[in-house]
Amino acid sequence: MAGTYSITILSTISHGNLNDRWDQNRKEIVQNAIGLHEPMQSIGTSEEVIGFGDLGTVGRCEIINLDGTNYVDIGPESGGAMVPMVRLKPGECHAFRLKPGITLRGQANTAACKVQFRFYED
Repeated sequence: MAGTYSITILSTISHGNLNDRWDQNRKEIVQNAIGLHEPMQSIGTSEEVIGFGDLGTVGRCEIINLDGTNYVDIGPESGGAMVPMVRLKPGECHAFRLKPGITLRGQANTAACKVQFRFYED
């Protein structure tokens, strides 16, 4: 039996003459299998693999950079190396769905960054 979890997306910007609001309200997302892996990982300045724990098929991924100074790049592995896709500046967060079978890697800018992950079973 499938379960659900919800996510709320609200983005606002006010910069000079640019004012925008994108409000997607609450979205229900179906989770077919029960599972959550919530590691806090120190990402160093050399590329490293981000583990999914014991999850069989990873669905959603939520990330927050807990570092107060440095940014961290996150991306899929291709040919044994990371393809940078997401840059999280200090304190920034991001959420997205992962394609099954992907390997994620991370790399910090100047010094290691503590990064909190939440991986939900699909």
